[in-house]
Amino acid sequence: MAHSVGEPLPIRVMRELTRDGEGIEFLRWLIAESEALKVEFPADHVRAAYREGKRELGIKLVTLAREAGVVGKLFGEVDNGR
Repeated sequence: MAHSVGEPLPIRVMRELTRDGEGIEFLRWLIAESEALKVEFPADHVRAAYREGKRELGIKLVTLAREAGVVGKLFGEVDNGR
């Protein structure tokens, strides 16, 4: 797969992971585990801080997918290798 000069490694890896269904499912699992798309208001500050740390990683993955132009693959249908 050809890459443009200077393309950041995270962008290349995100595109590679979304080339097939297993990579897409793995990324969906990571985002789900991070609870990035879940709204919750923990009562105590320790749980809130922990949860926000988890969410930050998931949000970074979604942002990276958007920057790589593959966010539709994560939140749309898997194209089964096409």
